[in-house]
Amino acid sequence: MSNTANAPQPFYLCSGFHRSGTSMIAQCLAKGGMHMGNELMGASFSNPLGHLEDMPAVRLHDKLFEINGTNWQYCDDSPLIKPNWLQNYLKRYIQARNQSDGIQGVKDPRALYFLKDWQVAGQQSIRYIFIYRHWASVGQSLLNRASRHLVNSVAPIAANRLNYRFWQEPELAFQMWLSSNKRLLDFYAAHQDKCVLIAQEGFAKGQFDAQPLADKLALPVHCLTPSEFKTELMTSKVDPAALALISAELREQLELVWARLQSLADVSAPEMRSLSSNHTSTGRAETAIAKAAQAARPAFQLEGLNWAELLGFLPRIPERLLEQDVFNSAFGRPFGSVEQYLSLAKVTHRAGFYALTKLAKLRAMHVQAGHWRIKEWSLFADECDAWFEQDDQSMAQLIPFSLRPMHERVQGTLPLIDALPDIDEQTLLTRIAKLAVPAARKAIEATLLYKALTTPAQYQQLSQLALRGRAYTLAEFAIIKALRLHYHVDYLVGLGDIYHQQKLLVKAFQVYEEANSLSPQQVAIQVRLAQVCSALGDIDRFNVYRERAIQLAPEHPLVKKWMSDEYSAVGEKKADNLYADMISMLSYEAQSYEDIVKISQMDESEGLTLDLHNLRVSFLLRDNQAWLEEASLGLSVAANAHLRSSIYRQWKKLWPTPLLNSYLGLEVEDVSFSQNVLAKSTETLPRIALYIDTSDPIRLQALLSLVDCRQALFDLYILTTSDNQTEIERLCADWPGKTHIWSASPEVSEPQEWLAFCLQHEANYPAIVKLHTQTNAPSGQICNRLLGQWYGLLGTDETVQKALRLFGQHAHAALLVPPYLPEDAAELRQNAWFTSYQQKCVSMGLPMPSDLVVVPTERMFWYAPTALARLELDKALALHEDFYKLLPSVLEHVGYKTQSIHLL
Repeated sequence: MSNTANAPQPFYLCSGFHRSGTSMIAQCLAKGGMHMGNELMGASFSNPLGHLEDMPAVRLHDKLFEINGTNWQYCDDSPLIKPNWLQNYLKRYIQARNQSDGIQGVKDPRALYFLKDWQVAGQQSIRYIFIYRHWASVGQSLLNRASRHLVNSVAPIAANRLNYRFWQEPELAFQMWLSSNKRLLDFYAAHQDKCVLIAQEGFAKGQFDAQPLADKLALPVHCLTPSEFKTELMTSKVDPAALALISAELREQLELVWARLQSLADVSAPEMRSLSSNHTSTGRAETAIAKAAQAARPAFQLEGLNWAELLGFLPRIPERLLEQDVFNSAFGRPFGSVEQYLSLAKVTHRAGFYALTKLAKLRAMHVQAGHWRIKEWSLFADECDAWFEQDDQSMAQLIPFSLRPMHERVQGTLPLIDALPDIDEQTLLTRIAKLAVPAARKAIEATLLYKALTTPAQYQQLSQLALRGRAYTLAEFAIIKALRLHYHVDYLVGLGDIYHQQKLLVKAFQVYEEANSLSPQQVAIQVRLAQVCSALGDIDRFNVYRERAIQLAPEHPLVKKWMSDEYSAVGEKKADNLYADMISMLSYEAQSYEDIVKISQMDESEGLTLDLHNLRVSFLLRDNQAWLEEASLGLSVAANAHLRSSIYRQWKKLWPTPLLNSYLGLEVEDVSFSQNVLAKSTETLPRIALYIDTSDPIRLQALLSLVDCRQALFDLYILTTSDNQTEIERLCADWPGKTHIWSASPEVSEPQEWLAFCLQHEANYPAIVKLHTQTNAPSGQICNRLLGQWYGLLGTDETVQKALRLFGQHAHAALLVPPYLPEDAAELRQNAWFTSYQQKCVSMGLPMPSDLVVVPTERMFWYAPTALARLELDKALALHEDFYKLLPSVLEHVGYKTQSIHLL
């Protein structure tokens, strides 16, 4: 039989740095017949064709980054420690995948940092498809994506730490490219016979022979044959401001790695055009900061590991990187087994954390016994059968209650520790209580390790001192020592409280239960048991312990406080205002990005529409200038300039340029509206009237630039002042619809002017939009309040179509108001506002309003002219300052309805 017949089934790993085209290659592999996984990551707005990443591999790589205190932004700025179980995990993953028929592969950019582990796991069967892309294009793409995520939220930019970090550390995106591709090159040089190295730019052009590549990896040639790509998804233009973020030194390193990639590649990139920057580079200060960051110690995040994974990772951490905080996740997680705690004790002992070693052993003893009657603990009884009767000084070191030799303590760090052999116990405790938290922790630890206290009350006091500084492990150690001296309910409750504070709820419940068996009449224990059961969601037992507490001492302070807290919470819930909830339903609200991505994966068109709407709503719900100004604080000059230009580019995708520039206070140039309308089919599009009250030509131009985006024909009826009429006539000269511009009469109120207009155009239009441009913003600028109303009424073609359908199908529809902005919703939710509204209705002879009053808050709305023309209004009502807010009640009185666009 041939060697080929005996060869293991190949498994393929596709990788390359983020934004380098790995998804493009993976799409080709999948179209060529490679199965990329059973749980593929879906598409996103930055990768609409799909990532094709198998989630078990992604989750594993992310977990490895997480436990090292980092994430996908890792760039060799700290040690990357790998647990001893990693290669076995990968081996099982490959074996499981290869049990399926067909060509099997996986794609993940994160794999670049674990290539050696994949190689060991895959042995002779694994093959690699690597892709790379020019560092400038990748950096630009990363920054584009990051800025897009920043504008997707109403939260401060700094709250989005992951994406904001690219501007706080301006060289980060490029350092990431450098680190990843260095690793790629090193691996490729050592395993060229199992790899192909392809440039994204070269692959996309398709001007190469795919057959030799396919033969090298034993793949069908169509797996490596370029498909049709969406070229608009490939960033080619590089912003000079992005190049200004990096130092000359880093740029030289990037170019060297790029040149080496090009020289080794199986498919190289076409020659790149010269890149230049007109901006000042980051300079020595930023470079020094970046290098200092590279020397930082890793902040390990171990909470996501199970016990087996944790104990496979801790021994791999070099001793120089081990600190007490590293072990917090071990002692702050649900209790493990005897064997797990004994294994943990070995790691802590090797690292010199002797107090933690003793606590790990104490927990092992407890787990083996299942209770806190320490006299009955038997874990180490075979080696030391009479240990309980011995004092701490003479006890064998195997027993965790023993003391370590006094001469071992490090002297010179704290005078109190130096004085431990001679100081009396009460003086010691008094002096510890006066120390600052860091010094107190050291003194408490030294006391537990080197000095025996006489009474359990002293250990209890020591435990309370430790809790004051949130040193939970020391507090637990001390209270267990108190329990050894006296098995008493008070010390059990104290131990339960320590676990309760750490949210170790199951263990807290067990300790409280043991305390309850000693003293079932203590109301404080019943309250604690009820609280823990409530936190655990155990309603049945919660009710049992609550009733016991009430029966034992209904007037006890703890019970009264607990009951008042409970009933006040219930009362608040019952007092929820239905009207306030309804107002919230009619208000702008930003959705989570994750929810919209999920919708997009089911319906791409719907997801894209929702995403654009959500980006605009996020814009409306924040003070954008202050939001950006706050983010600029502390950034370098180059980073600040680039962040601002990046955000502005994202905003230009949301709004017409004249409108955006008006909002930002920038120059607004004249726009030719007829150019946008030439493509509109005048025969099929609806004709709608706009009634606009304006005295600011620049704001009017901003408004009309939004209107001009809609697929409808609009006639303009513009009420202005005599001072502005000529300029507004000039601006609207090329408007494709009808235009009628007139000056307001000073003797006629604005509502009277509008009502007269309604009478004149009753039969001309099925619906009219009433708008204005008044705001307290500086001349020529618009504000969130104006923009929110305009967008709510005319922001999308779907909104226009919904409004026309409403008035066309419902004869009693009169007004259609836009969603409320937060300040409007806050006012309308107040009971005082509704009461005042009712009083105004009564004073004007109007009927009492319904429970849900939908009112126009800014004199802007869609309306049916036929409904308004038939109203007989008292002149006093038309002159009332709240005429437009009272109008829905007037209409309701004669059978017409006001509705919110949000309910369509």
